Amino acid sequence: MMMQTLVENAIKHGLEPKTGGGTIWILARAHENNVAVTIADDGRGFSAEGAGTGIGLRNVRERLRLAYGNNANFHIVANFPSGVAATITVPTSFLQGE
Repeated sequence: MMMQTLVENAIKHGLEPKTGGGTIWILARAHENNVAVTIADDGRGFSAEGAGTGIGLRNVRERLRLAYGNNANFHIVANFPSGVAATITVPTSFLQGE
């Protein structure tokens, strides 16, 4: 559900208002004892006109906190040259049921 929220945000706030559409990338990678999933787009990026209420991002942060405590990370940054990239990182031990 967290990935769905991030994809919906990318469409609604990044690509929908951009003339000509754009692209969304979903990247997953394992590194050491973590798995990171990034949702990135080449949309409008951070702007006052495209700003939402922030409820979706707050929900992602709260879901991560409830599910993983301090063992998960969420970062959202400007994508170069345009758009936004949001990354969720969780330890693989949680995915393996340890």
